[in-house]
Amino acid sequence: MRSSTAKKLEMLRLADNQFENFPKNVFLPPRISWLAISGNPCTKQFVAADKKQASTMVNVDYGDLEFAENLGSGSGGNVRVATWRSKKQRVAVKEYKETSFSDGTAKDEWTINQIL
Repeated sequence: MRSSTAKKLEMLRLADNQFENFPKNVFLPPRISWLAISGNPCTKQFVAADKKQASTMVNVDYGDLEFAENLGSGSGGNVRVATWRSKKQRVAVKEYKETSFSDGTAKDEWTINQIL
């Protein structure tokens, strides 16, 4: 895929295949907002990077969230609006249905989204 020919591409699902690596231009289309790549052998590199980033991540107590409306759902779970009470901040929360689904694995997806 050439990024010059994919200017309108917004979503790309390549999860749960046997990709050892991805060409860098997969990440370049200007409108890409969702990329499913988890469950591939190449995502192991993200797990290593996740361990390096672990000290900068914020843990949120599930009980500190007040859930509101559902923003959407897919094969992996639901995304809901919530208020993070202690921060007085509205956030979006993805609740995973299973540990693996058509977009790969919940752990891979979570890890990749922390890094990208």
